[in-house]
Amino acid sequence: IRGWRRLTVVTSDFHMPRSRAIFETVFALDSPDPPYHLTFVAAPDIGIEPSALADRRLREESSLKTFQGRRFASLCALQRWLYGDHGCYATRLMGSAANPAAAGMLYQKA
Repeated sequence: IRGWRRLTVVTSDFHMPRSRAIFETVFALDSPDPPYHLTFVAAPDIGIEPSALADRRLREESSLKTFQGRRFASLCALQRWLYGDHGCYATRLMGSAANPAAAGMLYQKA
């Protein structure tokens, strides 16, 4: 990434565990020498209703478990999974029952 080796990831507190796992995995794959140094900063979950925050935390925990169950040998393997099989990004699943969020977005009016 433009020769940078020290990167800071900033996201909300409820999202940090999954973000950290993903960034650490991605930046360890096909890593240059010297490797990347990642720093993580969690922003407080201010302004989110408690029930909505609880729902988001549950969703994040579930998604983290799914991600941690995967092993990737390279960035190419990760990309193949992400755009071939992942329920939110796989273009072949767009508009299907496997991707209800994307299916809904296909039919939203601007």
